[in-house]
Amino acid sequence: MHAAKRLAWQKFHRQSQRNHELKLSYAQQLDLAKLELRKQFETLAEADKLFCSLFKLRRDSQPLGVGSFGMVLLAEAVDDVTAGCLARAQAAAAAAATPSLPSSISWPSWRLEPPASAALDDADEIAPPASGSASRRLALTRGQPVAVKFEFNIDRRKRKYQLAGEFRLLTELFNCYGAGLEGFPEPFLFGSLQTGDSFTDGGAAYRCHHYLAMELLGENLRARFQDLPPPPRSGHSDGSPATFPLSFVFDVARQLLTRLMLLHAEPICVTHNDLKLDQLMLGRGDKSHIVYLVDFGLALKYRSKTRSRWGNRRYASRFSHQGVNSPLTDLESAAYIVARFLRNSFPWDGMQGSDSDSRRRGMARLKTRLWSFVEHVRRGRCLQPRQGSPDWPRLFFADRTDAQGRGGPQLLKYMSRLIEYTRSQLTAAESIDYNYLFNCFVLPHGAED
Repeated sequence: MHAAKRLAWQKFHRQSQRNHELKLSYAQQLDLAKLELRKQFETLAEADKLFCSLFKLRRDSQPLGVGSFGMVLLAEAVDDVTAGCLARAQAAAAAAATPSLPSSISWPSWRLEPPASAALDDADEIAPPASGSASRRLALTRGQPVAVKFEFNIDRRKRKYQLAGEFRLLTELFNCYGAGLEGFPEPFLFGSLQTGDSFTDGGAAYRCHHYLAMELLGENLRARFQDLPPPPRSGHSDGSPATFPLSFVFDVARQLLTRLMLLHAEPICVTHNDLKLDQLMLGRGDKSHIVYLVDFGLALKYRSKTRSRWGNRRYASRFSHQGVNSPLTDLESAAYIVARFLRNSFPWDGMQGSDSDSRRRGMARLKTRLWSFVEHVRRGRCLQPRQGSPDWPRLFFADRTDAQGRGGPQLLKYMSRLIEYTRSQLTAAESIDYNYLFNCFVLPHGAED
C-alpha cells in the first residue's frame, strides 16, 4: 500500500477507534471522516494564493462526490477571468507543480492560439498568451459555479497521477475538437496544493495534493434510479413497460456511443475502462439534455502494451476480465449500461464467492454464456438450455421487452453487431462503424413512449 493511502487509512482507523468509544454508528463515523477530509482540503486551498486568486470554495454546500481518489467540492469564480489570464494561471500552476508534470500540460488552444514560440512539451517554457481578442475573451464570469476535484491518493512510487492524466486527456479533447465540444466537462485549472506532510521518493521530497477545477455538471444517471421500484425477484418477465421511456434510454445510448467514438478515434486513441452510471452526468441549464462522460482516471491508450484497467466489475467487459485493452471493452460496457436502464438488474448481481477473484471469474463466466447465446441467435440457431439449467440468457432480453416488443430486440441487435467486430478486429477503432452501432438504438416507426 502506498505511503499516502496508508497514512490516510491509519488516520481514519484512529478516528474510528475514538468514534467507537463514543458509540457512534458506522454511518456517523463515515460522515465525520468525510468532514475531516473536507476541512483538510479547504484549509489547503485557502492557503494557496494561485487557487484563491481565481476560485472560492463554498463551505455551505455539500460535497459533490467522495471516492478513493479524494473529494469533489463546489466553488465559484472570484471575478471575471479572461482566457489569457486563465492560460497564464495554468502556466504558473504547471511550473509550481510538485513534482513538475510537463508531459501532463498542453496549451489550451481551444480558448486562444499560442504564440509561434510557445513550447507544448515543457510547462516552464510556455510563453504568455499573445495580446488579442482571443486572450480577452471571458472564460469564467464572476460567481460562476465550478467543480473542484481534489486528489490525495497519489501513486508516488511510480509517479503516476490520475488527476493529471485526466486534465491532459480533457485538454487534448478540446484542443482536437474545439470549444464547441459537447459531452465532456471543460477543464479550467490544474495544480497542486502544498501540505505539511512531506515524504521521500527517489531522493526527492514531495508535499502536495492535486486539484482540477472543471465545468460544473448536474446529477449523474445513477440518481435516476433512486425513486424506482426494486427489480422483480423472479426471472420471468411480468409484461410491464420499460423502466424508463424508451426515447430517453435510446438517446442516452446514442450520446454515449458518440462520446466513445471521439475517445477511440485518432489522434486521441483512448479507452475509458470505467463506464458505469456514475460516470454519465447530465448538463445544467440549457445543457440539461446533454449526457456528459466524466472520470478518466483509468483511461488508457489502447494502442499501448499496457494491460487493461477496469473499475466496476458489474459493467466490465469480458476482455477487461482478461486484461485486454481495446475499444470493444467500452462498447461492451455500453451494452450493459443500456441493459441496466431497460431493467434494473443483472444476472450476475449478488455474485457469491470466497474472494474478489472468484466473484470476478463467476461474472466473467456468466457474461461469456450471455454472449454465446447472442452468437447463436446471430447465426439463426435455437440454443436450448440444458436439463435443469435456467434459461436466463433468453430471459435477459425478454425481461427488457415490453408489450410492444421494444428495448430487448434493439439491445440484442447491438450486441450481435459487436460480435461481428469481435471476430474481425479487436484493437483498431477505425475498423468499427459507429454509425452501424448507432442505428441500433432508433425507435421503431410509429412507436410511442
